[in-house]
Amino acid sequence: IDCSGLAADTLVYGSPNEDEWEDDSGSIATSLAPKPGTDLVLARLSDGYDTDACASDWIVTEEATPGASNPDTEPVVCIEGEQNIKINEFMVDPDASLAGEDVTDAELEWVELFNASDAEVSVAGWQIQWGKSGSYSGSKVFTADARLEPGAYMLVGGSLVDATDATASFDMGNAGANSDALRLVDCADAVQDTVVYGPNNDDGWMDDEDEVATSFAESPGKEKSSARAVNGVDSNQSGTDFVVSDSPTPGMSNSSTGVSGCIPGELEIKINEILPDPEGTDTGFEFIELFNNSEDEISIEGWAIATGTSSWPSDPGYRFPPGATIAAGGFVVVAGPEVDGADFYTDEDEKFSLGNGGTAPDGVRLEDCARNVQDTVLYGDPADPIEDLELDDDQGLSSMATMPESNMSAGRSPDGVDTDDNAVDFTTNMPPTPGETNAVREVTDGGSKGCGCGGDSEGPESSDEPMEAGGAAGLLGSLVLFLMLRRREE
Repeated sequence: IDCSGLAADTLVYGSPNEDEWEDDSGSIATSLAPKPGTDLVLARLSDGYDTDACASDWIVTEEATPGASNPDTEPVVCIEGEQNIKINEFMVDPDASLAGEDVTDAELEWVELFNASDAEVSVAGWQIQWGKSGSYSGSKVFTADARLEPGAYMLVGGSLVDATDATASFDMGNAGANSDALRLVDCADAVQDTVVYGPNNDDGWMDDEDEVATSFAESPGKEKSSARAVNGVDSNQSGTDFVVSDSPTPGMSNSSTGVSGCIPGELEIKINEILPDPEGTDTGFEFIELFNNSEDEISIEGWAIATGTSSWPSDPGYRFPPGATIAAGGFVVVAGPEVDGADFYTDEDEKFSLGNGGTAPDGVRLEDCARNVQDTVLYGDPADPIEDLELDDDQGLSSMATMPESNMSAGRSPDGVDTDDNAVDFTTNMPPTPGETNAVREVTDGGSKGCGCGGDSEGPESSDEPMEAGGAAGLLGSLVLFLMLRRREE
């Protein structure tokens, strides 16, 4: 401010300008300098360089020169328009403890960009912006010489990330209770790409089409990355485009990680049988069986199983590995390490905790690779009041299968049947048959639907084997004869 009280110079930095700071002309500033990250400084391109456009005049630099001349920097020539540069892979939660004492996540986080066009692209003046709690709080601005060849990758990472093309002190969130976001903004402040990752969008992040995002990539977790299922392919749906990679490839093609294209589900894969209360210690003995209700083999790569005893977790507990499929009309069993003959096994970080229905309900949920819910099973004691409405079924309700007794399972009857009413679809107290047709038999004494395996009811000796076709036909014939005689009497 000069001696007459007028603004002699103004710097507005950070984006967006929601607080409506004014520029030198007294108008609301639309040209904004980037917000420097930790230990970085803002500096004019050269001493006194001033076009009255903060975005053009200022850069982020690692070279601080307080009280001395700024290092001369070539002015940015802004190339506007759709350039098809995409955020291709990123790591938000590295294990800093493995790198030694006093190492922070910021020194190990990274973002990979990919040029999906067939021409060289200048990204001079472009920014990678990241944020938590609904606002973008940090940015990395590219210098005048930053460019990508067609089909090339650019790795931007912290000071301890190997083979970076540009350095940045990131502070990306791990998307615990709420989603966080990452975006790429060009030199004209137009959004070129956005990724929202985490369990929800309670903070109202906007997508590339300037609409509240409804599709979210899964938060990758410790030492894993979030990677585009196909390099550079962007549907503007973060949940469809990104999958978790167990083998991050910073600066290289995502295809080398074994991540293939995400194939969303069509509600044909069903949770078919569960064993929530094995005899003795539950840990390692629980299993979940899936059934393919379709006539085609289906890829379940990147699909996930979540279990909930009070609420659904922000991240599923088990995710199917690359190449996982389920045959037409076939079964897949996911189990703890103590179950023999399972198709897939949980590890220490992914082990199931199905709960014993003590507080109704508990639940199991199947999500596809785009995080769309494919099937939900809730179970508990029907005589107990529903105490937790955070768990809901496919219809947003709380229909429950009956919690089976110890070492007995609950399963669909017949395999794959789904009316979206768990109480109708599931039979309880079945002898477990992981990977095979459910051994279900109807109780015919007017009792609740169950396996009929023993008990105090009168009648023929019970059996663990399914009812044979001849027995079912005999019952049907008797019923028909009874109805005919009843009608004649009337």
